[in-house]
Amino acid sequence: MSPMSQVGFVEMIGFHPGWLFSPLLAVMQVVGGFSLLFGLFTRPLALANTIMLLVTVYFHLHFPYDAAPLLTSAGVEALKANPDWATAAGAKRLADGGAFFVELLQHKALELSSIWAAGNLFFAAFGGGFFSLDRVMKKTF
Repeated sequence: MSPMSQVGFVEMIGFHPGWLFSPLLAVMQVVGGFSLLFGLFTRPLALANTIMLLVTVYFHLHFPYDAAPLLTSAGVEALKANPDWATAAGAKRLADGGAFFVELLQHKALELSSIWAAGNLFFAAFGGGFFSLDRVMKKTF
């Protein structure tokens, strides 16, 4: 995915200007991930990531994936004509035009976003723990 398509996606879900929020989200994910790994500024960055993930959960609940733009009829026909491109189970799942596949994808995205949000909320509530850099620096946030 190119950076410009990500900017368009961020604006499509309602965050304007996309050129600002798209890189901000990417930096927050990377910096927040490493800060959780090392326990540095754990609570504020975990809270920020929790909010971002809850927005993702909201997005998946209110704007579910649509099978039409994800799996075109030409794409489904190509997979049916070349079953070796997909597993046997995958070929069976495409018999309905890909709707079951898209439903599985929707549930996976919703569940993973919820799990990661809960994990980040845990660190936002309890901090980095005994081996965190926050504790070594004697900083509490």
